[in-house]
Amino acid sequence: MKKLNEFEIINKYFAPLTYKEQGAYNLKDDVAVLPIFEKGNWVITTDSLVADVHFFQNDPADLIARKMLRVNLSDLASKGAQPLYYLMTLALPHSIQESWIADFAEGLAQDQEQYNVSLIGGDTVATHGPITLSVTALGLHNGYMIPRRDKAKIDDLIVVSGTVGDSALGLMILKKKLIYSLDKQDKDYLVNKYKLPQPQIELGLIMSADNLCSSCLDISDGFIADLNHLCQQSNVGAVIYEKLLPVSQAAQFVLKENPSLLMTMLSGGDDYELLFTISKEKYDLFLKQIKNKNISLTIVGKITNDRTISIIDQNGKMLPYHKMGYQHF
Repeated sequence: MKKLNEFEIINKYFAPLTYKEQGAYNLKDDVAVLPIFEKGNWVITTDSLVADVHFFQNDPADLIARKMLRVNLSDLASKGAQPLYYLMTLALPHSIQESWIADFAEGLAQDQEQYNVSLIGGDTVATHGPITLSVTALGLHNGYMIPRRDKAKIDDLIVVSGTVGDSALGLMILKKKLIYSLDKQDKDYLVNKYKLPQPQIELGLIMSADNLCSSCLDISDGFIADLNHLCQQSNVGAVIYEKLLPVSQAAQFVLKENPSLLMTMLSGGDDYELLFTISKEKYDLFLKQIKNKNISLTIVGKITNDRTISIIDQNGKMLPYHKMGYQHF
């Protein structure tokens, strides 16, 4: 079968993903032209994924595509921005099959429909190295205050959405480093948390609309690492209580067998939940706003003035940690 060239790949698989946006010119130009909104701010983020670093080379192509897009949408969620557009750069090995590209594009189409975003441009090149993917995502923020990392205040509550550490355990399962007798349902749950993040877009929009939180980020490098980023930027410290950490049923089983894996969970990364700080008064108001929504939040600690992060165990003692999170270098 004839191998498609760069422009044939773009025309066949990726140009159709721009159908909602006239300004993308069906990917036939080097630029996209977007309307300017009268109110609000563009929020722009970019992330790269490399095979066997951020995903496994043999993962299904549609899941790779969806993870690629979602990790960027998670950044937009942490700033309370509504995702609208993305640009994509693909560096694909010469050996890549058209069927892989077709599945990849199908994964993007699914998530474009789910999150109401559109591809508006990018680049596709060949590489002698591993598959390397990059997305630049654009979202619109309609409020007057965009949640940052540098505004946490002493005595603010520290709140996290969902559960923490599942993705780290999922990665251990994929690497065959987790050998406990988990049933298939628990294993699939943990692996899926690693392979297919769930960006908390609705939560971010609610949080940002009324300037409710003082600071916010998404958990990508690891719970401790990202909390440390927030604390350093805000010149504060934090105390976290082990008994308050939201842990899934599958993770609870693992911790019962090996409690020492807690630190692996807190430093493993790829949770893509939102971690934010908020005053007690505003948190009570926030809970009223999400009362009828399927959003899970947990207070895990508070902001302090001692410029360190302390994790207190069930017995009131400080838990040591030697690694905060994932680092590329």
